[in-house]
Amino acid sequence: MRLKILGVFVFVAFNAYGHAHAVDTSHALNTQTLADTKALDEAISSLAIVAEQKCETNIGLLFVAFEKAVDSWMAVSHLQFGSFESGSLRYEIAFWPDPRSKINKALRKFLSDPDPNKLNPTNFSTESVAIKGLYAMEYLLYEPSLTDDLTELQRCKIILAIARDMSRVSGQLAAQQKEFFHAIGDVPLYKDYYKSLIFGLEQTSKIRLGMPLGTADRPQPLKAEMRRSGRTKRHIELSLIHLSELTRFLTKDHHELNSKFRDLFTLAIRDVTNINDPTLSGVSEPETWFKFKEIQTQIVSISLILRSELGPKLGVTAGFNASDGD
Repeated sequence: MRLKILGVFVFVAFNAYGHAHAVDTSHALNTQTLADTKALDEAISSLAIVAEQKCETNIGLLFVAFEKAVDSWMAVSHLQFGSFESGSLRYEIAFWPDPRSKINKALRKFLSDPDPNKLNPTNFSTESVAIKGLYAMEYLLYEPSLTDDLTELQRCKIILAIARDMSRVSGQLAAQQKEFFHAIGDVPLYKDYYKSLIFGLEQTSKIRLGMPLGTADRPQPLKAEMRRSGRTKRHIELSLIHLSELTRFLTKDHHELNSKFRDLFTLAIRDVTNINDPTLSGVSEPETWFKFKEIQTQIVSISLILRSELGPKLGVTAGFNASDGD
C-alpha cells in the first residue's frame, strides 16, 4: 500500500513539475512576445513623430526610423495567434505578400484624387489596407515614379497619414496581445508558437524566396519583398534569426533537437549572409539563382524535420496545417 501511495505521489509530483516547467517556458515566450510587440509599437510611434517633425527638413531621419520600424515588424511577423490573427490589424501594418501589385495600383488611385480630407485620421482609417502600413510607405519613400508629380509637402502629408494610422494600429495590436495573454493565464501556448514557427518558415521559403526565384528558366526578381528599399535579403536573414530563437525556446527540453536545429539555422543564416545580393536581383543569373534555391531547400528541410521530430513531442499531429492550426 505504501509503495502504491508513493507511486501515485511520484506520478502526481512528476506531472505537476512537468506542467510547471511547461508553464515557465511558455511564460518566457509570452514575455518575449510582449516585449517584441511593445518594441514594434514604440518604433512605429517614433516613426510617426519623425514623419511629423522631420519629413520636410531632414528626410534622412525618416529613412532611419522606417528601417527600425520594419526591423521591429520582422521580430513578430510570423506570429499567428492573439491580436496577430484577429481582424485586419497585422495587414494594416504589413500588407504583404502582394503578388498582384495591389499596393502600387491602390496608391496611384489614391494619389490621383486631390481631396485633402482623405488624409484626416478618421477618414484615412477607413481606407483600403493596400495604401496603409510599412509596405505602402516603402513605395512613397523609394519609388520615384509614384511621387514625381507631388511636392515634398504633399508627399510628407501622405507619409504622415500612413504613419499616424500605423501608430493607432500598433497600439491596438500591443494592447490586445497583452489582454490575450492575461485572459489565458498559465495555459501553455506550445501549439500556437509551433504554428507560428512553421508559418514563418513556409512564408520565407515559399514567398520571400519562392516569388523572386520563380523557376530556373523564368526568375521573377521584381517580385522580391521590399526590393525598392534594398531589404529583401535582410528580411530572409531576420526571419531565420527570429525563427531560430523561437525554435531554441521550443526545444529547450530536448537537448539533441536543440543542438541539431541550432546547427541547421546557423548554416542557413551563414549561407544567406554570404550572398552579396541585397535585393535578389541576381536571381536572373543561374549561379545566383541556384545559391538562393539552396537556401530555400535548407529552410524546407528545417521545416520538415521540425514537423517530424519536434511536432510529435509537442503533441502536434501529422495533419497539422500552419495556415489554420488544424
